[in-house]
Formats: sequence, C-alpha cells, structure tokens
Amino acid sequence: MGRVRGAAFDMLAALAGTPGRLAPGSTWLDLFAGTGAVGLEALSRGAAGATFVEADGWTARRVLGRNLAAAGAEDAADVHVARVEDFLKRSGRRSAQRPYDFVSVCPPYELVDYSLLYELLGESPLLHEETFVLMEYPLRLRHLILPTLGPLTKLRDRRYGRTFLALYGPVHADG
Repeated sequence: MGRVRGAAFDMLAALAGTPGRLAPGSTWLDLFAGTGAVGLEALSRGAAGATFVEADGWTARRVLGRNLAAAGAEDAADVHVARVEDFLKRSGRRSAQRPYDFVSVCPPYELVDYSLLYELLGESPLLHEETFVLMEYPLRLRHLILPTLGPLTKLRDRRYGRTFLALYGPVHADG
C-alpha cells in the first residue's frame, strides 16, 4: 500500500499545483482511517491538520492513537470514533464546519454502500469546489464509481495492482 499511497500523493500534489508537497495550511479528512497511514502521510507532506474518522474504537484509540503519538502529530490531529456515514450526516448539521482541502476514502470494500457514500459526500459541506478526493476501490466495484462527486469531476482513475484510485477535483485542475 505504501507504493500506492506515494503515487496517490504525487498525483494529488501535481494536480493541486504544489509538486512534492501539499499546500501550506491545507487540511485533510481521512475517512475509514484505520491505522491513520493516509492522514499521517498528508501531515508529513505539509498538511496543517488532519481529521481521522474510524468506526472501530479500539483501532482509533490504540493503533491510530499510538501512531499519532509516535509521529508527534497529536496536536495536528482530530480523531472521531464514528461510522463514516454517521459522521457525514452530522457534518451537514454543523454550520461552523469548514470544508477540507483533501479527502481520502479507503473503505473496507464489501462493507460499504458506495451509492450512499457518494450521496453523503456529494451533499456534505465538508467538500467545496476546490477539494480533491481520493476514492479507493476494487475492480469488481468499478461500475459504482461515478464521473462526478458533488461539485467535483473525476480527473484520474488509476490502477495499482488490485487497487484502483479515482481522483476527484475541480475541473480546472486537469488543464
């Protein structure tokens, strides 16, 4: 997964106009965070802050918490123990919630309703017209990956072995 993660970040940074790093002050939302590897990579590449959403309390507290501490990233991180779908539903009710610059979605493939996920993300105030979203999926679910996500357009769709990544962002970023 490290090779895929590195390629994804390189692609994101290039499209966002900041090759090699993320824009200073940028924010990252790591959905289905697990160990936090994606959000931690974002912080190491220049993101000012990262929000991690993980449904499994033990994983969030013990594994993700330890990884944040080991990286010295606790002050730049906000961890939510919640189902992603519930977190996204609640985000629509938080008027003070600021949109994120980058969002990663790396779900447990068979346990997610991609149609619902697209609907909730597309309607969420956590995205704006300049957000970039990385959506990981397996080949067998490719038919569920849409050409748009809320105000965003699918800019790239890449295969890395058995893992696929769809990258959504502002249409002007593809020029």
